[in-house]
Amino acid sequence: AVKCAPEERGDFLRWLDDFEHEKLGLPRPDLVLYLDMPTLRAVELLRRRESDTNTHADIHELDTQYLAACRECALQAAGQEVWSLTAPLL
Repeated sequence: AVKCAPEERGDFLRWLDDFEHEKLGLPRPDLVLYLDMPTLRAVELLRRRESDTNTHADIHELDTQYLAACRECALQAAGQEVWSLTAPLL
């Protein structure tokens, strides 16, 4: 969804929800928990992991603007009705 224009994401997410759950018959989750992390903090943790494990970030992890766009998209998706709770929290 991050590759869609922000104003098109809602339509895409509704289409994806219909495709996965209605057409393919995949079960709907009872609950979706989204843990939000500021992009700069995520980047700090990625760089620390690289240093600690002597590894290199992948192409997406290197692109801070892409990571920020992914976060923005996820926050938008979390606000969509397709991510709303289908069962009350007990």
